[in-house]
Amino acid sequence: MEVFLSNVPLNLTDRTLEQELKPYLNALGILDWSCSSKRDNKFGWVTFLHQNDGHKFLSRHGKQSITTSEATRIFTSLGGPKNRKGPREKANLYLMNNPVFVSQSNKPPDPFVLKNLNHRLQEKCSQRNQQGASTNNDTIKFHFTHLACGHNSFGDGQKALIFNEQYRFSDQGLAKFGNKRLILNSSRGAKVEMPYSSVVEMIHSSTPNTFTLVLSEPPHFYQTNLEIQQKMYQLSLGLRMPQQKSLARCLGIPDAKEHAKYSGNCLVYQLGVFDPDFDHKMISLEKKGLLVIAHSKVALNQTPAFRKEDHHSSWTYFYGDLAAAGKSEILPFGILFQLQSLAFKSLRGNMQDGIPFPCHDTDPKILDPTEILRYLLVIEKRLHSEKDYRNNLLGPEMADHHAWVFKAMVTPTRITLHGPEPEPLNRVLRRFPNHTSYFMRVTFCDEDGSDLFFNPRVSYDQIFDRYREVLNGGIQVAGRKYQFLGFSHSSLRSHSAWFSAPFVDDTGKLQLYANIIKSLGDFEHIQIPAKCAARIGQAFSETPAFINLPEHRIQSWDIPDVKSCDRNMERVFSDGVGTISQEAVELIWPRLPRGSLVPTCLQIRWGGVKGMLSLDSRLPGRAICIRRESMEKFPSDDVTNLEICDAASKPLKLVLNRQMIKIMEDMGVDKNFFLRLQKKELDRLRAVTADAYNTGTFLHLQGMVSITEETSS
Repeated sequence: MEVFLSNVPLNLTDRTLEQELKPYLNALGILDWSCSSKRDNKFGWVTFLHQNDGHKFLSRHGKQSITTSEATRIFTSLGGPKNRKGPREKANLYLMNNPVFVSQSNKPPDPFVLKNLNHRLQEKCSQRNQQGASTNNDTIKFHFTHLACGHNSFGDGQKALIFNEQYRFSDQGLAKFGNKRLILNSSRGAKVEMPYSSVVEMIHSSTPNTFTLVLSEPPHFYQTNLEIQQKMYQLSLGLRMPQQKSLARCLGIPDAKEHAKYSGNCLVYQLGVFDPDFDHKMISLEKKGLLVIAHSKVALNQTPAFRKEDHHSSWTYFYGDLAAAGKSEILPFGILFQLQSLAFKSLRGNMQDGIPFPCHDTDPKILDPTEILRYLLVIEKRLHSEKDYRNNLLGPEMADHHAWVFKAMVTPTRITLHGPEPEPLNRVLRRFPNHTSYFMRVTFCDEDGSDLFFNPRVSYDQIFDRYREVLNGGIQVAGRKYQFLGFSHSSLRSHSAWFSAPFVDDTGKLQLYANIIKSLGDFEHIQIPAKCAARIGQAFSETPAFINLPEHRIQSWDIPDVKSCDRNMERVFSDGVGTISQEAVELIWPRLPRGSLVPTCLQIRWGGVKGMLSLDSRLPGRAICIRRESMEKFPSDDVTNLEICDAASKPLKLVLNRQMIKIMEDMGVDKNFFLRLQKKELDRLRAVTADAYNTGTFLHLQGMVSITEETSS
């Protein structure tokens, strides 16, 4: 028998609800029962193994109907206003001083819950504790008959959850519930990994016996069947078999090319499961608490309607309308970008403002298109109010050296759109200040946004081929096609690059990615691809400050490098370092970002020149001196602005690393000099731990602690 609870306190989970109900049920002598609560809602359910126990609980704590006058009297006595009528039902159960209304549920209890209660009845407490301790670290395994992917929906005017199947992988295998992830191994060698952090809910249905997993991000797909390759090498007449990868990362389920079309966006997977000891294993899985498990019936739709439940036709139809709206400029591109972003991410932004997932307890009205639009308008209104408050409190939202830039993330299975977000200016963005929406920063990463780390056991050939296709083919967004433009050295470290879409600039000239690169300088003389890409990347270095040289009458002079000849070898002592006059550097100081001190060294980009400018107070007037032999990397006519990447106001410590020692040895420095320095430093380090004062002084010199703060506290 199942009993329904309403007006349950919001902060109660299944476990805390059980703790609150246990005193009332123990007083009635009821021991065989279980309870569950609905997340972020005021509903709960209590399932009794025996009907007599359920009727006993209802007769003692069930809600009672009362007259209108009595309801008003009770409501007024509790502090309510006299002109309002109170509820016409009286609660006989209070949880955390909150009235809870108890009534018999209008649906039969779940068969699995009854089996679970029966299992508890048959076991002794000592056996349960021993089993829980022994199975806590064990992997729980189920056999599965098939694996299907799709998406959930609700029928028109119905509350029943429907799984719309898009692709079915008919192969048996083993599902392993480990400590951190669910691993599916099929008989054909396919492997699917689902981290528990990405599992929103797992719904167990008894008829038929299935697991429906609602995910927040795509799983990881691998190919493990490499035995054929090993057997081929064994037949190669004694030739040595090269080292092979044991796993191959895939775009979808291996040997199922059609699945790759759905793997990035259809994030609901259904397993047909069976096992001789299913009930016992299911109870053990729930005890471990690895993921959220619900018990509910999920209907199956294997023939999704065209342009409605069918994902491929629906997406094609949606993007066609989106591209048409972008070309006709019916809506601003920013709105179309957000629409496609929501579609790419299945209507989910951040965790705070995301649309709820279609789970067993989700209200179907929330997923209605009209309700979604109303919800988005509420979020927009809230963001505008927060923006006004933030601007009044902290000043302007974005600094002058930043621009709003669209972003994208390319993962092994999908592309997600983000932003616009503030991005530090570079030469290209500064060149087209009114067209920054035509530039996009694209990051190549794993499904959860982290780096795709090297693994000696895993081959990423398919993933790298996909990344190469995106770099060559570009990204389609609302009728625009963003294509690869370039990258800086810092963006390369974060596995990101710059893309651009064609546009007409303020002068009426069509700007393609080839035109933009050509306007940066002449790169035709560079024959090495990696070197050419690095030189182009100079224009994409973040330059938060700049100064217009002709406007401020700053002259540029060419000076030679400082060289010396030693033992018939020419040595350069000024590689990449020019000079700047006092008057010129004083004009730059106010333009630097807030927080910078008075710097005397500037890291600069100027046309094809890169390097440093150090203050030379002997230079008259406003001037910069460039050593073109070591500072100019390519010829360029774009020399109007001197761009500042970084600034330094204090010297750094010189480190005698291996490279520095080798240079000094080649110059004739005696080796005993380095041995004396090494002994002196080792003695100093040993003295650090001699007493507390030495240790505190050492930490202070390393910038790890302030002596004044330590003594004051």
